[in-house]
Amino acid sequence: MKMIKISFLSCIFGLMTALTACKNESKKPESPIFLLNVFTIDSKSWGYTISVNRKIMIKQTEIPALSGRKPFRTKADAEKTGLFVLKKLENNELPICTIRNLDSLGIGCE
Repeated sequence: MKMIKISFLSCIFGLMTALTACKNESKKPESPIFLLNVFTIDSKSWGYTISVNRKIMIKQTEIPALSGRKPFRTKADAEKTGLFVLKKLENNELPICTIRNLDSLGIGCE
């Protein structure tokens, strides 16, 4: 009788361990949540931030890839550039924006 109780308890313990392992394997890591926020710097320039899980990771107040400090002249330019960078992050790519990228987005680089 004692042997049956030990075997029964061992089976229950093994079953619980297996179920716990299966439950832990079914949990997928949560995907990061990306958020783009476009903001005004002054009456003539714009910028954007990209947050990941509510933490600001990128704050861009100037057009990237250009020498010197040239702000975004329109909200649309800041938004297009920000969306481009955000999509790169979502695809696990480096958030690099080149002059060629800016040109393809129609962002004025002069």
